[in-house]
Amino acid sequence: MKLPILLEMDGLKALVIGGGNVGSRRAQTFAQAGCRVTVLTPSSEGNQREIPGCCVQAQPYSAEQLEGVSICAAATSDHALNAQIVDDCKARGILVNAADDPDRSDYFFPSVIRRGDLTISVCTEGASPSMTREIAETLREQYPESVGEKLKYLKILRGRILNDGRPKAEQRRDLKRIAGWPLERLKEEAERGA
Repeated sequence: MKLPILLEMDGLKALVIGGGNVGSRRAQTFAQAGCRVTVLTPSSEGNQREIPGCCVQAQPYSAEQLEGVSICAAATSDHALNAQIVDDCKARGILVNAADDPDRSDYFFPSVIRRGDLTISVCTEGASPSMTREIAETLREQYPESVGEKLKYLKILRGRILNDGRPKAEQRRDLKRIAGWPLERLKEEAERGA
């Protein structure tokens, strides 16, 4: 069973083997999360492409390249190579995702919706990427960009409430109450104390 968690990825070393469309998406996801990303593009994949925020190397995979790696993605078009990468990672305790083998993957790349401090992820654990995209699109419509702005002001007010010295029960009551306030009221209250 998979456990949905958010991990701090900033500064971690990520290795992606495969520089095709899937590998490029995986690498960009890692780079956007703050990882130091190396992408290996085996010669069978043709031309080497640039991937923003990543070090792309046209060379074959070897297990020695896993040294110091925290997380890995096997995204080549060679099923046997992907399986070898999974075996090598598991032997070293490195989290690994195999693009062509969700059952052996330690983690998945969910569809992610970000609205400021709100992060929503949707994953069907490889069962139906199409359904994942459909659900994510519904959530994007349901939670507009303004939710992120609302959370920005809730965070400010939460800090004030938790530091006001009142009994915890009163603080919890007020935190629950302000969560239902409209954006304009939250903004006014947050700016009032600034």
